[in-house]
Amino acid sequence: MSEEFQQIHDLYEKLHEILRTNQSLALNDVLTDISNLATHLSLVFSSIPIDTVDIFEYILKSCLELLDTTEFIDIIVQHHSVLWTSFIGSLWKSLTDIHGLDIIDRMTISGRQHMFYRLLDQLNLSKSLEAFLQTNVCSQLTSVEQKTRGFVGCILILTLRQLRVLITNSTDLELDKYQTNLFPRLFHFLDDYFATNERSQTDLLVHEILLFFVDISGLTKTIPIFIQINCPQLCLQWLTLPYLSLDEYEFILRIICNTARHDDGVAILRYHKCHQILNQFRNEISGQILAFILDSEKKEYCMLTCFITMVLCYQSNELNNDSIRVFINDYLIDAIFCTIYDSKLKYLGFHLAEFWIVVMKLCRDDYYMNCILENEKRIKMLQLITGNFLYYSDVTRINDLSGRLTLMALINILWSISFHPRYRKDLLEDLIVIERLETIRLNDQLDKVVLFDYTPRHVYSLKRAADGVLHNLGGKTSIPISPCFPAKNSVFSLRISYSHDDMHFCRELYDVLVKLPQLSISIDFQNGKYLWNEVAQTIQQCHLMLLLVSPSFYQSSSCRQEFIYATSTLKKPFISILIDADYQAKGWLETRVKHICFGQEDFQTNVDQLLSLIGEQLSIELPSVSSLTNSKNIQQWNSSDVQQWFVNHGIKSELYEFYQFKSGHELLLYAQAMRGYQWTKEYERIRLRFEGRFSEQQQHLSSYEFLKFINALEHLRNKC
Repeated sequence: MSEEFQQIHDLYEKLHEILRTNQSLALNDVLTDISNLATHLSLVFSSIPIDTVDIFEYILKSCLELLDTTEFIDIIVQHHSVLWTSFIGSLWKSLTDIHGLDIIDRMTISGRQHMFYRLLDQLNLSKSLEAFLQTNVCSQLTSVEQKTRGFVGCILILTLRQLRVLITNSTDLELDKYQTNLFPRLFHFLDDYFATNERSQTDLLVHEILLFFVDISGLTKTIPIFIQINCPQLCLQWLTLPYLSLDEYEFILRIICNTARHDDGVAILRYHKCHQILNQFRNEISGQILAFILDSEKKEYCMLTCFITMVLCYQSNELNNDSIRVFINDYLIDAIFCTIYDSKLKYLGFHLAEFWIVVMKLCRDDYYMNCILENEKRIKMLQLITGNFLYYSDVTRINDLSGRLTLMALINILWSISFHPRYRKDLLEDLIVIERLETIRLNDQLDKVVLFDYTPRHVYSLKRAADGVLHNLGGKTSIPISPCFPAKNSVFSLRISYSHDDMHFCRELYDVLVKLPQLSISIDFQNGKYLWNEVAQTIQQCHLMLLLVSPSFYQSSSCRQEFIYATSTLKKPFISILIDADYQAKGWLETRVKHICFGQEDFQTNVDQLLSLIGEQLSIELPSVSSLTNSKNIQQWNSSDVQQWFVNHGIKSELYEFYQFKSGHELLLYAQAMRGYQWTKEYERIRLRFEGRFSEQQQHLSSYEFLKFINALEHLRNKC
């Protein structure tokens, strides 16, 4: 412990003793000494940098503990508020000075993480902070109460600033323990603040809380925590308010954008009409605000964030072609170039990996891919993509998360490009690219590390994507075609090709087809675990392909490769099932698909039509779906059957305990009662009772979990 640290420690011990004994005169001297030490803390940095960080942690924790004492209000607030204000000002200045240096970067990852959680635990345990966050901002307060709130707010700001600089890529490991107390309180405070059109001294604190959540939500694994506390819908709701500041809109937009990087986040944003709200914000609110803003970067940031979120959340058939073309030519390409030439590979807060992932998503659609590669700026994007691919495949190391994401995005982009003859020739001529793809295909070292990261479903592994590119280029991965053997013992092989976004529908269909003794079903439930070699051999040996067509199927490189290989290369018989009655196949899919459309009638009728088509294709007789269903129908289910239904659909087990359905009949009655009833109202009614029931376990019911239950009920009702 350094001399300065010892002095601070002794002064705080003395301060507590003085407060306990109410020695008012001595208190002046101690507060003055603490203030002077806080003023000169930045000087300690030059001799003992790490000790300076420890001192700040000690001071912040001591202040939070002090705020929880009655003596703080009775003595310091009422009689020594000027000296305390001076101390806070000194601490504020020193902390600002030190954050401008590289002191935190010198700490170990483990050291930063432990300090982060120690401070966060202190916030979580603070009773004064809990009271502060739960007090309505419009409440009429006495002078003492106002001063107390001001001091609590200042310490919270300083602590949040320190927490933000301590965040690392590993910070997400234990954050879920704050989703039942601290995080909901902070969001409640924000929601209460935004509900009033009043600007006050609280603005700075609001900005710090938002910035803290911007940084935390940037760790993609934390998004399920944000969903549990209803953060996405709150942020979307705040975005519709016309009186927030531009900074507040920017922070809220970024949290929404970060949420869209996670598959569960996409699901909840889509449900709460993110597209409609973002368009309304761009057309009505941001236009009015940005018209008076001279800072072009702020305008660009708002546009980039809105469009990136929409691209991540929505399929190409749901986007406006003209708007996306403008986004590509006026914003996206320029942003990529600015990021590449930045020493930290960042532009307006976005990392290069984020821009390449957007390009990857857009390139799954042929129209948008052409907009990028044949852009109005005459920039040779294909050369830029291959050049970046070669660079990152060479320099990316195992512990470089951003580098791995960048490389994964680039190789997925190359996979989409390789489907097109007009660009395939350029790729074939680049022997270095082909050689590097071969190296990646044969080495899964980086892919093994990626297993511990979060990657969205639409981002394929390095090895799988390299395999796909090389197959399209006709490289060494070309599979020798073996003959399809006749059905053995009158059992025909059926291969189901689908997007993993449609897993729920696929499993429902599989559960019916697998009961047919005449069929052997081949399907990948492992989300792209198998390499192309294994997939191709399975397709070769099948007698019939079943294609589950949807917008996600269209945007999946893996589905596209299976489709082309089965229908064009092997000329396999196939049946296309259009999952969504409102979806119209487009692009490479449009001219090749004749389909049976699910959704226009009930599931059982559609399956009967499908079985009839399968029977015609294979020249066999198949029974109707009614004869395949379990003799124990839903009306005959007991409580164990109902519990198994909850498990099969991945529904929160506590919901089963909460409802305690005794039979399938009760479950079906509830499903029928929910028909035409607004699920959000039912959610609000159930949520309070649910959280009261499981208060000891600190269990919360998110709208996302409840919606999963409602969707499963709808499928159950449609089957009956």
